[in-house]
Amino acid sequence: MRVYVYKDLVGLARVEIVNTDCVPVSFCLSHFMLSSFAARPFNTRYTYAKVMLFIFRYFKLNGISLTKRAQEGQFLTTEEYKAFKRHAGYRVSEDKGTLKGSVAQLRCVQRQVSEKKLDDMIHATHTSSAQVAANTRKLRLRLLHDYLNYLFTTFHATAAPTAQVSITLGQLCKAIRLDIKSIRKDNCDVRDPYAQAIPDSTFFKLLDITRVHSAQNPWKGARLRNQLIVALLSETGVRRGALAKIKISNFKRRGDQHYLLVTRTPGDPTDSRKLPASQKTRAHTAPISNSLMKLIRHYINTERSQSQASLQHDFLLVSQKGKTAGMPIALSTINGLFNTLSQRLELRIHPHLLRHKWNEIFSMKAKAQGYSMEQIEDLRKYAMGWSINSSMGSLYNEFHNAISVLQIAQARQKAFLTDGECENVNKAHSK
Repeated sequence: MRVYVYKDLVGLARVEIVNTDCVPVSFCLSHFMLSSFAARPFNTRYTYAKVMLFIFRYFKLNGISLTKRAQEGQFLTTEEYKAFKRHAGYRVSEDKGTLKGSVAQLRCVQRQVSEKKLDDMIHATHTSSAQVAANTRKLRLRLLHDYLNYLFTTFHATAAPTAQVSITLGQLCKAIRLDIKSIRKDNCDVRDPYAQAIPDSTFFKLLDITRVHSAQNPWKGARLRNQLIVALLSETGVRRGALAKIKISNFKRRGDQHYLLVTRTPGDPTDSRKLPASQKTRAHTAPISNSLMKLIRHYINTERSQSQASLQHDFLLVSQKGKTAGMPIALSTINGLFNTLSQRLELRIHPHLLRHKWNEIFSMKAKAQGYSMEQIEDLRKYAMGWSINSSMGSLYNEFHNAISVLQIAQARQKAFLTDGECENVNKAHSK
């Protein structure tokens, strides 16, 4: 079984769970995903489909048909649900290579650590590395909860269900809701709060080596496009999906200032990609510097215009070679570009890190201009496309907050220590 992506008769991307013959594995499952996920962005529908595959596959392998159980009004026993709840806390079997890859990266980066100490670290994290994040566990349980309710409605809503069927489902759903509520984010974050999303030296090197004429540029072709990708992510802080769906017509001008319309157009019929790009957060605008706008125009008039296919659509970034030359760039291509950059920089870099770096720079620049913390957070919410009630700022602002706390602590120390003692403390902090 697998998640299959296709375009319907009107050109909208759909997701389906199919067998090896590309036949849907369950009519009820297909209708549930179509009716329940229809209003969601494509990336969300695709993620939910993978979770439903996880759920369906588990019960299938354990000889349990949720559809048949629902028809009979039995659903799941307490033991069956508890077994699934345990299973929902771990990665799927296809992800077994993750630990091996992480260990390889760790061996490359931590060369100064002794082999024995490194092996001890790997052994200590072996069990936890197989576990999934709290949000993933919650999503798996929530979608099971929703699917069971859908099955109950499908088979029992047209006729008055027996009291026992309603009680059975009610007790099971109550247990699932309580378990979802009880799941807390694991307190195992050991990331250094003083560590930048991307160290300044690495960030400047990234900008330098992606310039078209850089001697360290890792690409033979599409150099201008790839420089533009890094520049747009760095200057606007948009997500990878928003970057891939930028259209030429999204660039606007107000006086001497250029800006980008970061739009939400779910189900865009002009997007021919098998995995369409989408903007996850709210629509907003992002200022564009004159130098970046000049680079964009140069790319449109040179690299982009080389393929006839690029004249058939409005998407800015296009594939450069092969059968898809001139077509909108694939999300996997963007990932591949950053894999190449990671090797050249000897540090794992991915598009979302540049969103964190944008926020890091934004905090420092806004504070230097005299904005209050409340003003900074309101501006950040707009710039990132978050709702006014979003708490995401605390995640993206950790580095700035840690530095502010350190500066306050140093000021307190100066009030109690002599000049000589204070100098020693500052030296110790710098180390």
